[in-house]
Amino acid sequence: AGAYPAQGTYGFRIGVDGCFLDSCIAICCTSGFRADSTTGFHNLSNCGADSCANPFYFNDTEPDLLSNCWATSCYFETRTGTYPIASGYGFYLPSAFAVLNGCVCKLTGTNAVSTAGGVNGGSFTYGNAAGSARIVGAKFTDVLNRDTAFAGTIVGCNLAGGVSGSAGSSKGQANIGVADW
Repeated sequence: AGAYPAQGTYGFRIGVDGCFLDSCIAICCTSGFRADSTTGFHNLSNCGADSCANPFYFNDTEPDLLSNCWATSCYFETRTGTYPIASGYGFYLPSAFAVLNGCVCKLTGTNAVSTAGGVNGGSFTYGNAAGSARIVGAKFTDVLNRDTAFAGTIVGCNLAGGVSGSAGSSKGQANIGVADW
């Protein structure tokens, strides 16, 4: 009916024991794949989340590995000019142990990925790199933002939208290697 389910509905809510998911799809949920635990290894491959406000939300401190996953993240409501949940990302993985391999989130006007871990390949719109994130061989059609105190590495990326830096990070310790921008 053109509306989201009540906040807190999940396609897959992942518990403290970890999980292995392959070829799973979550459609029209508040959170497609979500983990808030501080324990457990989460390994997802070939999974997709469509029109979820937070497609892949892993707010944990344990290793997360997402391979060949896709998100149509944070569905943008054109009538109000807002996202259903403010500051949502297609892939939100603040853990330094999180790694995205070949994942995709390319919608226009969308926060695609925020991570302090690794991004290997894949195609995104806007990205946010925090901590010691290592971004290698990825394509960003919008800005790749280096978060405050970013001290990671950006190597071999296509940065069509350029690179920005929050307060403190533009001076810092980041190593931007070979890039096409």
